[in-house]
Amino acid sequence: MADENSYEVLHEGEETILRVNAENWLTVPSLEDDPITMSRTMDMLIEVSQTARLIFSQKRDYEYDFNQTRMLAEVALIYNRLVKEKDIISFERLDVEHGDRYLNTKYAKLKNLLFTTMKSDPLACYVELTRMLREERTTLEKFKDPMAAPYQLKLINVLSYAIGLFDRTKMIILAKPYLPGYIVGTRDVYKKLFSPVIKPDFMYTKLMGTYPIDGEELDNYSIGQSEVTIFKIPDTIQYIYHLNPPEFNLSEEHYELLDLSRRIMAEHQPGKEEFTDPERMRQVFYSVGRDLLEELANFRNIRLSQDDLAELTQILVRYTIGFGLIEVLLSDEKIQDVTINSPMGHIPMFIVHADWGECKTNIIPTPAEAESWASKLRLISARPLDEANPILDTEIELPGARARVGVIAPPLNPSGLAYAFRRHRDKPWTLGLFVKNGMINALGAGLLSFLIDGNRTLLIAGTRSAGKTSLLGSVLTEISRRYRVITIEDSVTGDSEMIVRKNGEFIRTTIGKLVDEAIEKESILTTTGHEATINSENVEVFAMNKKGKITITKPSSFIRHKVSKPVFNIKTRSGRKLKVTGDHSLFMVGEDAEIAEAKVNELKIGDRIAVPKVLPLVNNVKERFSVLDRILDIENAFIRGENTNNALKEFSDEIYSFGISRNYSKHTIKGWEKRKVLPAKIVKDLIELRSAPDFAGDYFKIGENSVRMLPINVNLSNNFLTFLGLWIADGSYDKCSVIISCNDKEDREVVSNVAKEFGLEIKMHSDGVSYMINSKTLKLVMQDILGFTGDAYTKRIPKWIFGLGIEQISSILKGIFTGDGCVTNKEIGINLSSENLLKDMQTILLAFGIILRTGKRIKRDNTIRAAISSLDSIQKFSRYIGILQKYKSERLAKLCSKVSTHDTTDNFKLSLNTRNELSRILKEKFSRTDYITRENSLGRKKLASLIEGQTKSVLPDNLNILAKCDLLFDEISEISRIDNYNDYVYDLSVPGCESFVCENIVAHNTLELPGRALRELGYNIQQMKVASAMSKGTQEVSADEGIRTTLRLGDSALIVGEIRSLEAKALYEAMRVGALANVVAGTIHGDSPYGVFDRVVNDLEVPKTSFKATDIIVVCNPIRSPDGMHRWRRVTSITEIRKFWTEDPLVEHGFVDLMKYDAITDQLVPTDALINGESDILKGIAGSVKDWAGNWDAVWDNIELRARMKQALVDYSGKTHDSDLLEADFSVLANDEFHRISEIVKDETGVLDSKVIFFRWNEWMKTMIKKRGKI
Repeated sequence: MADENSYEVLHEGEETILRVNAENWLTVPSLEDDPITMSRTMDMLIEVSQTARLIFSQKRDYEYDFNQTRMLAEVALIYNRLVKEKDIISFERLDVEHGDRYLNTKYAKLKNLLFTTMKSDPLACYVELTRMLREERTTLEKFKDPMAAPYQLKLINVLSYAIGLFDRTKMIILAKPYLPGYIVGTRDVYKKLFSPVIKPDFMYTKLMGTYPIDGEELDNYSIGQSEVTIFKIPDTIQYIYHLNPPEFNLSEEHYELLDLSRRIMAEHQPGKEEFTDPERMRQVFYSVGRDLLEELANFRNIRLSQDDLAELTQILVRYTIGFGLIEVLLSDEKIQDVTINSPMGHIPMFIVHADWGECKTNIIPTPAEAESWASKLRLISARPLDEANPILDTEIELPGARARVGVIAPPLNPSGLAYAFRRHRDKPWTLGLFVKNGMINALGAGLLSFLIDGNRTLLIAGTRSAGKTSLLGSVLTEISRRYRVITIEDSVTGDSEMIVRKNGEFIRTTIGKLVDEAIEKESILTTTGHEATINSENVEVFAMNKKGKITITKPSSFIRHKVSKPVFNIKTRSGRKLKVTGDHSLFMVGEDAEIAEAKVNELKIGDRIAVPKVLPLVNNVKERFSVLDRILDIENAFIRGENTNNALKEFSDEIYSFGISRNYSKHTIKGWEKRKVLPAKIVKDLIELRSAPDFAGDYFKIGENSVRMLPINVNLSNNFLTFLGLWIADGSYDKCSVIISCNDKEDREVVSNVAKEFGLEIKMHSDGVSYMINSKTLKLVMQDILGFTGDAYTKRIPKWIFGLGIEQISSILKGIFTGDGCVTNKEIGINLSSENLLKDMQTILLAFGIILRTGKRIKRDNTIRAAISSLDSIQKFSRYIGILQKYKSERLAKLCSKVSTHDTTDNFKLSLNTRNELSRILKEKFSRTDYITRENSLGRKKLASLIEGQTKSVLPDNLNILAKCDLLFDEISEISRIDNYNDYVYDLSVPGCESFVCENIVAHNTLELPGRALRELGYNIQQMKVASAMSKGTQEVSADEGIRTTLRLGDSALIVGEIRSLEAKALYEAMRVGALANVVAGTIHGDSPYGVFDRVVNDLEVPKTSFKATDIIVVCNPIRSPDGMHRWRRVTSITEIRKFWTEDPLVEHGFVDLMKYDAITDQLVPTDALINGESDILKGIAGSVKDWAGNWDAVWDNIELRARMKQALVDYSGKTHDSDLLEADFSVLANDEFHRISEIVKDETGVLDSKVIFFRWNEWMKTMIKKRGKI
């Protein structure tokens, strides 16, 4: 039988973990319930005093965290101390022999308490010691026996000493409120102090199974077999999402089956090829797991029902090839995000809930589980996740859910792995879903359904993030599947420069070159004329995620086509430049402090756009650079070394043959052996034999008569890289030398050390300042191989430098700033003539989070001024880069010691509404004078301090994202327009992030309408992506040409993602034509009908008379709660545009509201115009239907019929708890059935009888619900 006190000591990072094997214990290992467990544990803690966590293993793992473990360890420490200091309570010390009459029985009790009871029940020990002390003091004072007094005093001192030790422990401090009236032997108080996290052996995840004692239940619902409870906890605004999955409610027999099955199945390690089809692999594992469980159950005579078997198999698959409880969480449609922070094993998962916002869960993932997820994600994505590539962004398909996954690993995240899962909504929104969540009511949905069937033209307007595109998506599901649907959205132009990761290394390239190269290898030509290809080489780009963090992610595809349209030149205060079409989007701080899209043609000087303040350029250190491949074809290159000597001996015949074939004389060939060298071309011939030695460790030279040789593997030491930086700053070449202009001893020492390292000599140039290293070989390496070329106006940082380790990049920058930089009492300055070099430096400094600002060219010396001016950037420069010269370093240290009162470069220009709301929330903490009256910007650090600890709501959440984001909001200093731009337009499809970084500016990019999902629902839909450009050098079909093209594609409904620029005129052309008599709809920015008119006519230059082609404007706007903690999206008006005005529709009553939002009832209410049938648009629809012409009651009856149907869908969904009834697949089916029934009723009765139609449709609904097993 195993030792009952057997344990093993584990180490996770700096933590010591005590894992106790309790399999043979007769009791459940519970500190709070079992005194034997506590006593045994105390013995172990005495042996392993630094234990941070306790884990008892007995079929399940019972884990006590750091605070609970240390609470018990403190008592163990007291016990150990008393044992070591036995003389304090010894027989002799208390003089029991002489005081036997007074102390004998008390001494025995004391020893029993301190050496027995203390280990199993420390609270009882403390209570009894306290009671003994009280009794002794009372006896001493009351009876005052002179013979007993000395012995009583000794006992009182010992008791006081022991109690004093106890009083300082956390256990006693926490337990004291519960100790009055304490009954020795009961363990109720321990249950308030100790509560383990429990997990079955077959799982890695730990789960806090017990409900919070002081929690108030707010919500409870089920996800399959799992139960979810939302709790509110006192003293915190963060709710608890408590998950109780089926695996925690299994019988002991079922636990054993699962544990054994998992151990058997764990023997199989799925290969990469299996993970290429995760769905098929899951099916295979399900079948194998089911058979295995059934076989083991039969072997053990355990009876399993089919339901039991299915449930156990699902759990087994979840914990073998699946993602454990992550799968359960993501199957909850109310969960939007799951975040898992490091270090693992300590911090619970967090989720963002649709109803309750950000919640803390009762789930604690372990390091083993985190590693397991990482391995699976590597295989699924076929991408690396390691120290060289510490960021992984991919997607996973799970049963019932699809999610975007972001992972960060060391060294970027020093404390281990961290994850973020974003649950995607694959299905389009529907009007039924919007009715359910309150964005629109049933009558409003019925009216929109009527208008869409009436083939009207609609514009859906609203502010940023108002839900315009989602509502437009729901409109798509109302269009009959009999019609073809064409959607129009825009894309990006540009050959602007960007940093990408290719083959595991960062390089500088242009978006045009990146896409062109991919398309030239393989592409398809779409029906809309786009050339497209998938990202087959796993190229990664920098992008901004939803939290404003800059991450490296993989585009799914590359697209290009041509455009002819104006382009805008945008320049920011920090010197960043971008050429972009007016209908493309960049990012700004929105009205509610969110990071929001901003259309380029709406931008103006003074606006602030999002630019990255950091780029995570994380690479492995590249210790050396091999030049072998580059020198093999150089005519006069020669190689020497140990490998060359071996080749001369072993391959003499081959060398002779190669030499003769290359027209060398016999004498020359013999001379190679004598001088122990080989021409590079002969080495190339030998390498092609494939049996020749590796020449990487040898040396080479240029010119047969050259004396000095350089290593083939050039050592990329920090000293050499600093030397290269010095050359970029102030270096040149002559015929046979490398020249560095260096005035100071520190940079001269670098040049000298490099020369010494290569065995070369230094000479002073005739200018008396510059050092010359006379070596044709070194010049060739630097100029022709390493790419250090150009003059003061054309120099750049070679693109391979972007793939070096961060410390190596630091050395390059140190050389540049040492050579050309200066330190003043305000900033670090560097004036250079090469604009592209400054752009490279601006980019590469972002790897350190350093902002370099560039200005205008100075006429006096034709240089461009650049500087690092913010204190934060200066301090980072000093910490990570530095300057060689002592006097500059001293100035830099002095500059770093300054105290920053306000960062004028890293701040936010918040809207007046946001500032007023902040003033209301923060009261006196927020200075109205500074930020509202004077309109000062709010610095990042100040903002973070203001919102710390604020109640969770939309505004503080957005501000928290701003305070923690990786963005700088850079002010636009110049905007100019270039007309008649003709070139390619390039697009990267970046799922999840919907953005990418180009020219060090964050640009928007995504297809927003749910085309794929609608196609799967049977729609005849064609998506078109048209111009919306960015940067220079591109071409594509413009949006206006795309819209006109749709008019030639036959009978189609036309949906335009957003109306932004010249396409407006083409759209109104389509509206006037009626897109061949079908619905035309699009979204546009505007907060009211007149705001839309103003934008369309004045900004987009559509003639006033053409605007009359708009039939309906639907306005969506966010509605705030009075406390500012909540915000809801609402349709605030449905307005028709009448046709009998000439100049101003507002003045001439051209706008007629059909429905308006009522803030008191939180509902859209019909206006008198709608109720009384005064709508020209609805009359126009009625005029084309025989039953409705001149019969307003019939029209209104049909609108109400549609409203009843929408409400019925919502009601049935609620009653049957079948949320799928509101999803697009069933919603489209219900719409089709409505039209089919309407046609039948019309044929049978001659009229569209709403009562009959609804009755039959309702009966169909009941039948369908029964078929779905919901009734």
